[in-house]
Amino acid sequence: MLNIIKQRLQNIDERFRCLHQLKLHFFRANSEDQELDLIHHRSIDILSYKSTKNSCAPTLIQDAIHYLSKKELAFLHRGPTYVSPCHLHDPSSPIIFDLALNKHIAPLQQQLTKLFTKHSVDFTCRLVFEKAIRNQFIRSFSDPIPTSVKVRASNEKKLIRSIQFQLKQNNLILRRTADDQNMYYLGERDEFDRIANEFIDNTLCYECITVIDNQNSNFEQEYLHELIHSINSDLKKLQQNRIIREDHLSKIQIDKKATIRIPHLYFLPEIHQDGHISVQPRFTCSSSSQYPIQRLATYLDQIIRPLFESYSRSTSFRNGTDFIQQLQHYCGQSNRLLPVTNFITFEIQHFHYRVSHEALVLALNKFLHRDDVRQIRHDGLTADAVEKLVEFFLDHHIFIYNGKIYRHLKGGPLNVPLTELLGNIYLHQWHLPLITEIRLADQFYGHYHHMGFLIWHGSRDKLNKCFNELNQQHPDIPVTISIGLHVSFLNVDIENRQGNLHTCVYHDPNQQPFLLPYAINYPRISHRQWVRFALLRAGQYCSSWDDFQDERIYIELTCLANGYSLDFVEYHMEQFFTRLHPMNRGIILNRWTYPTFRTRLFTYMREQQQRQLKNNPSFIQLSYLFDWGSRCEFNEKFDRLWWQILESNTRFRNLNLRVKLTAKHCYPSNAFFFP
Repeated sequence: MLNIIKQRLQNIDERFRCLHQLKLHFFRANSEDQELDLIHHRSIDILSYKSTKNSCAPTLIQDAIHYLSKKELAFLHRGPTYVSPCHLHDPSSPIIFDLALNKHIAPLQQQLTKLFTKHSVDFTCRLVFEKAIRNQFIRSFSDPIPTSVKVRASNEKKLIRSIQFQLKQNNLILRRTADDQNMYYLGERDEFDRIANEFIDNTLCYECITVIDNQNSNFEQEYLHELIHSINSDLKKLQQNRIIREDHLSKIQIDKKATIRIPHLYFLPEIHQDGHISVQPRFTCSSSSQYPIQRLATYLDQIIRPLFESYSRSTSFRNGTDFIQQLQHYCGQSNRLLPVTNFITFEIQHFHYRVSHEALVLALNKFLHRDDVRQIRHDGLTADAVEKLVEFFLDHHIFIYNGKIYRHLKGGPLNVPLTELLGNIYLHQWHLPLITEIRLADQFYGHYHHMGFLIWHGSRDKLNKCFNELNQQHPDIPVTISIGLHVSFLNVDIENRQGNLHTCVYHDPNQQPFLLPYAINYPRISHRQWVRFALLRAGQYCSSWDDFQDERIYIELTCLANGYSLDFVEYHMEQFFTRLHPMNRGIILNRWTYPTFRTRLFTYMREQQQRQLKNNPSFIQLSYLFDWGSRCEFNEKFDRLWWQILESNTRFRNLNLRVKLTAKHCYPSNAFFFP
């Protein structure tokens, strides 16, 4: 007992020591950047980025001359995820208040209408439920706003307007960073546009189809209407030529009632270790469901993905958890890991901007014509028909950028699952010579998308020969290779310590520490989920108790550095351990019990996966907009009304639907500064 108390006191001392250091970092970071006069921040921030990256996490990288005040900089330092309170909520004006509530509940009402229409829900039951939900929504989100919150909201609205004015006045651009962290980049618009235009011109990934007529305000809608008509007509011709059947046509034609949009291309900045700025493309349709060709993409993905995942399972990793389990199993066998055994990782940078559509289709052709795949009728389609539809899909990926309409010549948008799947099929063909060599030597190997990992017992010359042959066969696909006793892969730090495997969570020393991920909808929920994910990852990746403790403290400090309270951190820590050990909340975790805890953690993850596969209910995602009010109360009442009104109907209950209701913030900080 005395040892347990002593260990607990040591943990408390360690936490307070880290918190003390964190406060010192905050003080230093905030005291170094208080100038109100004109500052050339490139000389301060970008060039000193490498030397200051270990300080407490700043969430604004300044790369331009600006006149922003201390308060405006402090607002931006909260990052693109920060949500300014009560932007639309104004109870003092009944008309504005009612309009705001109607706007907030509108997405939920539309989603429920589609759901009830699809499943032919009893009209009376549906009416009662919708009325009860609306009444509860009004009650839950009509709470009075405290005076302090009103003052804060008013002040932040003024800050937002002032920042918007200065960005426009000084021709500046404010973007979140491409690494999907809660960080802003402030730069000169002309310079940023120059880099973006060079990307368009130099990558040779895109082809301009037409220039938008600015004098015709309806040009985009007219073009979209013609595009939909053309796609449906071409698909109809495939049916008339008996390449596809009538039932296939009904699954892939564009629904004229659906909301279809042409995505717009924009760029996010990527900051490199030496201060160099590059850009990464993104598309305004965060969900690919609004793409013109989406129904065809979804249908093809459902056909091809099960075949490929079954075929490639032995040489691919599903995620970091799958990788660490396979690695531990391999190294746990006798004499598999010797003191001189090397780890090898390789990565293809910007893979999806390098591979042509012709190469993607050729790789698919080789896969579909394998002996074990060729005989399968894919939902009644031949392999040639599937290949033809994939070509059609690739030819009709278009987007708008800078007043022009383009189409992809290489790759495609990564938020379309089929694009990623086709890339994985190509990469598997690319890997085949390497896989053959590794299997002959009985080595450990696997890949995750464009990254690969292997354990190599042979000579480096033989390995280099394999990669040189790959580079000769595919000169447009350069590969970055790392070889050694100590490497990183999928955020796992992997080390061979005299024949013993040692792993922990990897943190890139060239990236800013203590950053939370960028959250799109409701940051608090997203960050709460991140805490749980990070703890699960720590338990799986960290092979030693000391590393797990370090990572746990890092997670706590990350939350504290981003404004979350110690109560928030401790509550979710307790919830995590309680979920793993529901029958024993008082479990003492130390270096002696840690191996048992880690075994239990892997068992828990397997049980979760099996439970999901076994139950497999139809999952329904519903959402509403949120600005102020009792969110938790409304979500609880929604679940209760769902069960009391809808699940009481036997026919509806037999559908086995499971609903997840989430709130989406109307205006995170990023929305105010993104055009």
